[in-house]
Amino acid sequence: MGSRGGDFLGYVDRQPSGEYRAFDARSSVIGDFSILAEATAAVSAASPDDDAPSAEDLQGTVR
Repeated sequence: MGSRGGDFLGYVDRQPSGEYRAFDARSSVIGDFSILAEATAAVSAASPDDDAPSAEDLQGTVR
């Protein structure tokens, strides 16, 4: 799992083939990578929607 500033970014899952599958914060596939560092970099580079509120914006808010 990865987070930045308290916001969940996504995660990496190792596949039976040995590849690493990167997912964004909404569990959408970013891609498959042979190297873990590349998969984690892809998760870090995936940016949330600009219109989506951050965790700080939602703190104390019921939606």
